[in-house]
Amino acid sequence: MKRVLSLISVFLCVVITVSHAQDATPEWKHLRVGPMFTAGASVNAGDIAQGWKTSPKFSYSIGALLDLPLTPNISADLTVGYNARSINFHDQANPDKRKYDYTFGYAVLQPEFRFSSFILGFGVGMPISGNEDYIPAVDAQPVSRSISAGSLGTLFEIRLGADIPIMESETGKLAVLIHGAYALTKNYTTNSPFGSLTENNGPLATLQAGVCYLFDFTKRPVQ
Repeated sequence: MKRVLSLISVFLCVVITVSHAQDATPEWKHLRVGPMFTAGASVNAGDIAQGWKTSPKFSYSIGALLDLPLTPNISADLTVGYNARSINFHDQANPDKRKYDYTFGYAVLQPEFRFSSFILGFGVGMPISGNEDYIPAVDAQPVSRSISAGSLGTLFEIRLGADIPIMESETGKLAVLIHGAYALTKNYTTNSPFGSLTENNGPLATLQAGVCYLFDFTKRPVQ
């Protein structure tokens, strides 16, 4: 997590430095950057091993979002931050027993294009953490273990969604974010707990919603 915070800090410093170096720009060129947070659910969208089922689990994203206008209706967006994706697998015959919950943490870069309010892009995530909770029986305490980041694959995903402004002013913009993502990669590259790299191993499908507040660093003409 410290690496993610350091990356976000460097990202914000570069953006602020560049914004102060700009000349006065047209009214539609609002260079904006600020915090974002979304939450929702992830689910295994790939093959499931015989005798097992999957169900959605909580996921969230937190980071810094840069919005760089290219035309009055098109912007290039870049998010730098941390994503946590959780999934569940459980015994089909005994859904309250033999339950496995997995959480994978990624440091992410998510370049996207915004067309008015519609967003299309992709994401890249470097695995930095993982955790497994095993529940052997009803009312039993979970048995937890850490998952080595070295056994997890790099996350590549297609992303689409919406950026819906709620409030805009000279100081910034508050907007609702809706993101859907579909991974093109598996969760594990080695040492899958199910013994297979083709079943119970992703790809992940994720749906999240949240908010962002982007501070406006546009250098305005002197009146």
